[in-house]
Amino acid sequence: MNTIYSRFLSICSHRPKHTALAYLHMGIYRKISYSKLNDLVLKLVDYFISLEYKEGDRVIIFSENRWEWPVVDLACNYLGLVVVPIHTTYGVKYIDYIISETSPKCVFVSDQKLFDQFSKVKKELINNINIVVFDIGVSGDHNIEYFRDILEKYKGKLEISPISDDNKISTIIYTSGTTGMPKGVCLTNKNITTNIDNVLKYVPILHTDRFFSFLPLSHVLERVAGQMTPLLVGASIYYSRNPKTIIDDIKRAKPTIFVSVPRIFDRIFDKIHDNLRNSSKLKQKIFYKALRMTSKAKSCRRKHESINILCKFRAKIFDKLVFSKIRHIFGGNLRLAISGGSSLDKKIAKFFEDVGIKVLEGYGLTETSPIISVNKANEYKFGTVGFVLSNLELKINEEKEIVVRGESVMNKYWNDDLSTSAVIDNDGWFHTGDLGFVDKEGYLNIIGRKKEIIVLSTGKNIVPSNIENALNFDKYINQSIVIGNNRKFLTALIVPDFEELSIYCEKNNIKHDESIESFRDEFIYKFFKDRINFILKDFSDYEQIINFYLLDREFDQEHDELTPTLKLKREKIVEHFNNIINKFYK
Repeated sequence: MNTIYSRFLSICSHRPKHTALAYLHMGIYRKISYSKLNDLVLKLVDYFISLEYKEGDRVIIFSENRWEWPVVDLACNYLGLVVVPIHTTYGVKYIDYIISETSPKCVFVSDQKLFDQFSKVKKELINNINIVVFDIGVSGDHNIEYFRDILEKYKGKLEISPISDDNKISTIIYTSGTTGMPKGVCLTNKNITTNIDNVLKYVPILHTDRFFSFLPLSHVLERVAGQMTPLLVGASIYYSRNPKTIIDDIKRAKPTIFVSVPRIFDRIFDKIHDNLRNSSKLKQKIFYKALRMTSKAKSCRRKHESINILCKFRAKIFDKLVFSKIRHIFGGNLRLAISGGSSLDKKIAKFFEDVGIKVLEGYGLTETSPIISVNKANEYKFGTVGFVLSNLELKINEEKEIVVRGESVMNKYWNDDLSTSAVIDNDGWFHTGDLGFVDKEGYLNIIGRKKEIIVLSTGKNIVPSNIENALNFDKYINQSIVIGNNRKFLTALIVPDFEELSIYCEKNNIKHDESIESFRDEFIYKFFKDRINFILKDFSDYEQIINFYLLDREFDQEHDELTPTLKLKREKIVEHFNNIINKFYK
């Protein structure tokens, strides 16, 4: 058998006492061993059997990351039930849609906040659904059961063996929906396990590794890379409580593996430099000298060149005195970090390696379970997404689009043959919608998203993400979106870094707050205009930003402007700021 549960059970038999999961309670990480985790899984399987659930029935998980997540996931996998995660940031419209699409038998909800959100769903959709709540004390109009009561009532003495067919659907993961309504990606046990096995050939994971879980488990990257991978190799997972406590939690967890998205690395990079700018001139001088010295030593290692003994000695001293403090932000034991979801600026990747944190960038989609390519632990190249997995075929078609086929590529979208045929051709090639190329060294490079390419009315094609990445790297710019499809020129919406802008205004005696009126100040506008022109000085004439608008808030998930992995929902943003955008082109 090669199902997720069977692989997990094998680990349980080899390392029953090893820590599988850990969660914070009263300031201390409480641990759950592999043996204990399996006991909890079997009790939940017993509960499902009592309800006469059958293979193929759908079960929804609507919860933030917590130890109960893998218990439900593995119990469903045991019986062949199909797990359907719902992003905790989804509004009622999306929840209604997913429930109506999948007709679940049961839903697991974490706390009162999410239960209240779930209760807004049309009653006719959830009247016959079993609702199980993780937190004790949650109450509402619907009949609910508490997870703790189920685990106390059922013994887990089973007469039914786990499923053995790894070609059956294991999960339906709804895409983030950057455009239109989300589509349900059907992934089998085989899709997921083959993806994990082939990633492990490039990025070895040890049973001694400790993962830190904070990206949403409802997203495929964290679900496979941050949950299933560690549980199938015998590593440990330490959960963060919530996004606001990540910094404190990661110091307590002391992880060796950190799975994240570029936006998180961007923010940490900015924060480090913010703190540095507020320190003394002497500290700044020492830091940058240390960075130059260490960068030189790391560069020599990457190129397999000999390092001067004195240079090596100084680099070690600086590393201990200066950069160990930065590594302490991640708990001090980080072996490597994995970045996926979108492109990571190579300057930021290089910076983190120079301070002793190796960031391996990879690439993939929900439809590919998810990894297509990843940099190897000892063979990597900044600015690329690494080597294509050995179980996949990849080619670049005439439109420069990346197309793949292989065992970890989905077979279909749930109840959507039209969308399936639109992305999987008659020869089985999945069309990713991403543009890219493979360089002479075999590294895959991503150019941009096919649907996001801006075509000016002059016929010029532009990749907006290249411009946005350059803008966002500036310390005064937090977010940006470039606009101009079917127009004569480019414009942009800019979200300033309000903290840095305030510092600048104070130094230059400019009155400022975060209101729209303050952004009309001609000095602030000119300041940003000059910075944008400088940032884009090496870009083509047709890639210049002719006009821009400074926003007084960030793009966020509350306004449905970001996906769960913090990518821009361009259509939504344009819709929300359409009146402003139209004024650019009058």
